Amino acid sequence: MKPVLHHEAIFQMASLLRTKRSGPSHLFLVGQSRTGKTTALSFLKHELLDRYQSVCISAFRDLDANRFHIIGLCFVLASRFLSLAKSNATPLSKETEAAFLVWLHRPVVVQMTKVYLSVAAVPSVWELQEQVDLFVGLEKATRSSPSLNTVLKLQIEPTLSIFLAWIRLLLRDIRSKLRQEEGRDLLLLIDDLEKLSIDQLQRDFVPFMPLLQDLDLSWVCTLPLVVVQIPDFRAYQWMQAEPTIYLPLVEEQKMSGYLDHELFEEKQAIEELIRFSGGCIGDLVRLQGLAENIREHRRVEKIGLQDCHRAIRKMQREYERCFSDWVAPNGAKIPAANFRAELRNVLEDRHCNAIHTEARNILVHYNCILSQEDGGWEVHPLLKHSKML
Repeated sequence: MKPVLHHEAIFQMASLLRTKRSGPSHLFLVGQSRTGKTTALSFLKHELLDRYQSVCISAFRDLDANRFHIIGLCFVLASRFLSLAKSNATPLSKETEAAFLVWLHRPVVVQMTKVYLSVAAVPSVWELQEQVDLFVGLEKATRSSPSLNTVLKLQIEPTLSIFLAWIRLLLRDIRSKLRQEEGRDLLLLIDDLEKLSIDQLQRDFVPFMPLLQDLDLSWVCTLPLVVVQIPDFRAYQWMQAEPTIYLPLVEEQKMSGYLDHELFEEKQAIEELIRFSGGCIGDLVRLQGLAENIREHRRVEKIGLQDCHRAIRKMQREYERCFSDWVAPNGAKIPAANFRAELRNVLEDRHCNAIHTEARNILVHYNCILSQEDGGWEVHPLLKHSKML
């Protein structure tokens, strides 16, 4: 059985969420890309089954880059909460139904449902299943229609206060039933924000957070490490007020337990994958998967050292492309010494250059450089041992 990844952080989060408070609990889980934040959330969800029913939202699976905006997020929330209400057979109060109809009968919303969902006339009574179908339909429409996303941002946003008033009432009904029948509450888990660009996080995620806090709902939100390193993010009151738990890079001696040793021919093959993973458990798992594919192609029984070297080189090229795109975005040919000099400037930031600071944030976001416990920076082993440098 594999060890629980980041069990200290999971225990700390569970303890904070179990502590009785006058209001909801809010937590940020921060870490380098591919260090196990999603895995930690999964373990946390199971750890708290006796206390919370969890609703999960992934910025990667549920919202692509075009649909990551306030209204898109609110529609996903509505879809998840309505589906939960349906599965739990939650009776909606008259007040909740009335609030839903107030928003639904706004002229711009009526027009949107007619154009994009072919709803000829908005009925005066909506069953719960019809509400679920509406928001599932809106979610699907936003996946395939860039014009709908423009409509949402420019026209639907003025109706946001009415929409959120309905969401709050819907949550009240769901939580009331959970508390009365199961003695549990609702917990929202938001993950995969690191899949978004830094610009998107600043432009679209920041305005969403105050709205999320106003829902009077407990939540845990994973954040990429780069977010807390950007002064504009640290300055926000909502970020300073909530507990933040950091996930460190995994030590090499602990990473061995996450690999299936029976798949490998020799211990050295395992050690190579661990050495090049840089303490990022996601990279370690990815490297093992690549090595396993190469082994299958060779039609041999176990993963050998040469399979690991080929997997490392394949993933190394991905890091090289990312770094090259930053240093030479137009594909210009530059000497290796220039790559080394630019990287050294970024890591040391000798002249407190804003351009170097921004570049460092970008490279952290894409895992090219890793944050160390002493506050310094280290190049990811896949890039550090590259022929490029």
